Amino acid sequence: MLFALLNLALCAIGYAIAYREERWSHGQMGPRSLPYLKHGGMWADWFLLTPIAYIVQDSILQSWTPEKLTISFVSATVVSIIAHIFWAWLQPIPGHIVDPRQHRLPVGGYYHMAYTAIALGLILQFYLFTPEADKLAVSILLTVWVVPSTIQPGWYVAKVTTGKGKIDGTSWTASTILWVVIWIGYLL
Repeated sequence: MLFALLNLALCAIGYAIAYREERWSHGQMGPRSLPYLKHGGMWADWFLLTPIAYIVQDSILQSWTPEKLTISFVSATVVSIIAHIFWAWLQPIPGHIVDPRQHRLPVGGYYHMAYTAIALGLILQFYLFTPEADKLAVSILLTVWVVPSTIQPGWYVAKVTTGKGKIDGTSWTASTILWVVIWIGYLL
């Protein structure tokens, strides 16, 4: 239960940062933006990563070592940094975690980078270092999580910028890679 409560607290902090930075809603950011409230990934973090955190906690606490944690969290941090740099450069409209007008991350973006590293680090720890754990429920939840986290933002950005929502190649590519990695992790 501790990991689930920690995830909810971290999501609430991200929510508060978005509100404080005026990146919470279209009312704060304007109509050509991807604010916190319209980003499906933020809601997926609340409602899909929280049960995942609950499921993985016991397995991780029983199997962790400093070496395993280092491998998981260093890998997750590198992936998170690369992903956020990629988003900052390719996002055509401002959002709560990116601001392409200056090719930078706002405070909420740096916070999201840290949150992503923590969440991904725990997921990597679970998949790589708990071979005895049943990974089916987590794999299903992560498979569902991909849709609001990668496909919906791409669709929404297209809708805002072109007037018609569509799923672009970048969203499909990222989603496919994530799905393949999730199910390879399941098979390990």
